Amino acid sequence: MRLLLGVIIGTLAGTLTCIGQVKDYMRAFPPAEKGMVRHVWNPPVENNERNLRVEIIVGKNVEVDQVNRHFLDGTLTEVVIEGWGFPKYVVQSKGRVGGTLIGVAPGETEVMKFVTLRDQRQLFRYNSRLPVVVYTPAGFIVRFRVWRPDKVVMDGRPG
Repeated sequence: MRLLLGVIIGTLAGTLTCIGQVKDYMRAFPPAEKGMVRHVWNPPVENNERNLRVEIIVGKNVEVDQVNRHFLDGTLTEVVIEGWGFPKYVVQSKGRVGGTLIGVAPGETEVMKFVTLRDQRQLFRYNSRLPVVVYTPAGFIVRFRVWRPDKVVMDGRPG
């Protein structure tokens, strides 16, 4: 009985310590500056995290035509926090929408779409021990996608 109680208390203490660590780590990430918003995602613990990558998808819901491809101006930059060594991600954008220039038929209705930063596809290291913190201008939405390796590995051939 004592052994079981010890295991339960130890497990709870370890869990609370992990939760406490995430809160402590948030001290490294200052509040957003005026006109900016701090977005935080706490990745869940996964097996073989070294094989995983995180895609940070930044965009806005915008009314656009259904013919052209649209994108937002701006950049997503990884910045190392001095004194901590943790990464944070900063978006610089004016929120301007651009796109291809295909002619739209008269009377074509616009639709609400999630439009992302142009050429932003970047994969970052997955680490469940640290929050992923992204600073964006107000009005932006941040989404996260976890990339996993395929079980099938293919060989290349000389050519």
